[in-house]
Amino acid sequence: MAEFLHERRDFDQLLAVVANDRGLDPMLVEKDYWIMHGLWGLQAQGFVFELKGGTSLSKGFGVIHRFSEDIDIRIEPPVDMDVKTGRNQDKPAHI
Repeated sequence: MAEFLHERRDFDQLLAVVANDRGLDPMLVEKDYWIMHGLWGLQAQGFVFELKGGTSLSKGFGVIHRFSEDIDIRIEPPVDMDVKTGRNQDKPAHI
């Protein structure tokens, strides 16, 4: 038995049913599924995160009804991870 919808053999058919019901392109429904699956994964792993922009209004509060092209998200790294935070942390330091 599949644990997630995308593991089902009829996943494409499920997307088509939702798309037809909502009057949307199946690609948008699939994109929205993967956005929600990614957010679920972060939450399931215990990551603290916050959504920003349209995604927060759509997914977090249900204020707007749209399918996001991307996710504006801030993830708080676990304290036991040695992760530098802030702007330009991926660039070498200048002396």
